[in-house]
Amino acid sequence: VILGIIIILAVVVGVVACNAFKTVGSVIGGVKEGVSIFVEDNESKYNSDSSERNYDRASHFYYQEINDGSEIEITGYNYMDTFDETFTDKNFEIRVPNEINGKPVTSVYEIYVYNYSNIDTDDLNMKLIIPGSVKNIESYALWGLEGVTEIVFEDGVESIGDYAVYNCKYLKKITIPESVTYIDDVGVGYLDSNEENVISKDLVIVAKKGSTAEKYAQDNGFKVENN
Repeated sequence: VILGIIIILAVVVGVVACNAFKTVGSVIGGVKEGVSIFVEDNESKYNSDSSERNYDRASHFYYQEINDGSEIEITGYNYMDTFDETFTDKNFEIRVPNEINGKPVTSVYEIYVYNYSNIDTDDLNMKLIIPGSVKNIESYALWGLEGVTEIVFEDGVESIGDYAVYNCKYLKKITIPESVTYIDDVGVGYLDSNEENVISKDLVIVAKKGSTAEKYAQDNGFKVENN
């Protein structure tokens, strides 16, 4: 009798283990399939975002032609071509070109800067210069720039969209020329704090007296330095 019970228990355990194995196998298979789809989707996105975009090797900027191909809009920045893990210079300047292929650069859609070096981001002094040929800084164009401590908009820039310079926690100084006649209410110098917009207390806005930029700085509680 005891032997019979043992045999029955062994059969039951075997059936349960077999079913469990099949279930685990199905789960693993599903996970593998999901991962495969995820990788394929992201590879496709990566390819469309990088290799298929126009790239200016001289300046390391991605771009697209706008206004029937007569003008250029900046759509990205290849920081990996600029400095790598062996990069040692703590002071660095990034300059958007006035023109690409003989066509004027008139708009900045997006520039993202990431610290790819082995230097601590707190020790970097990176300066981003936007030329006067650029008329519009689009919404969310300069979001979360890592290591950028200074931004200079040169004379000629006209408008700065909402959240254009946002969550740039290393930014200490931004120069906005008199030519800028429009800055969105949350266009420059705000940080995300627990899903609330707060001003960067360390940021100094450099602007001419009586300019739109000076008024923006005063209205929003930023430090102002007149030039």
